[in-house]
Amino acid sequence: MYSILIKLANPFLLAMLALGIALAMRWRRRENRSGWLALVTGLYAVLYVYCLPATSYYACGSLEWQLPRVIARPEGVQAIVVLGGGIVPSPHEGVATRLADGSLWRCHRTEELYHEGPSCLVFVIGGNPDGTRGEDVSKVMAGVLEQLGVAKGDLVVESESRNTQENAKAAVGLLKADNITKPLLVTSSLHLARATRLFRNQGIEVIPVGCDYLTDHFEWGRFAFLPSTRAAQSTTEAFREWMSTLASRARGE
Repeated sequence: MYSILIKLANPFLLAMLALGIALAMRWRRRENRSGWLALVTGLYAVLYVYCLPATSYYACGSLEWQLPRVIARPEGVQAIVVLGGGIVPSPHEGVATRLADGSLWRCHRTEELYHEGPSCLVFVIGGNPDGTRGEDVSKVMAGVLEQLGVAKGDLVVESESRNTQENAKAAVGLLKADNITKPLLVTSSLHLARATRLFRNQGIEVIPVGCDYLTDHFEWGRFAFLPSTRAAQSTTEAFREWMSTLASRARGE
């Protein structure tokens, strides 16, 4: 009962429910019906559906379910490639750069794979995206991986690439220079399908390994059809990834 009350006390949910009730009451008054009321109701319905956990589940699943999951490190893997995610912008000079949650998930998954078999090279790929203040994300991730037990001598850091296409080109160049043909590719679950395609287009048959699967946290129940800000955020992340995928395909990448 307590957990239900906590969820229902969410200001965003209360505002959405209050607006829905207000619109329903306006529709009951025939004399107040208008084109504007229909427009506002339509927009409200779109927003309501967009913010549902059930919508988020299928939006994220449309990306996460494209590739089979790799649970354990396959035999014969020659290297691991982990792509840089986001960083938390430094508020001012002199403050240490922190990794965003997505980058931390990638580090932890990489460390697990690294220790599941013989030592191998770990290529940490990606510079500072979008000019965000702070160190290059690959350098910060390399430091975290070293703290997690990855040997410093096994870390190869690339910090010039700024997007997934550049990541693929830079990483494939390094892999080919070391005659590596069977690497693992580690990145976030929503990003995995696009990244895998871009790497394979560069001539490397990577083995894709996702992390932070958002659909794993979904539960069907009474709250699956009540809007939430968390669901809206996940849906937005999936939408952005689909837009990036379509733009990438349009460019012929």
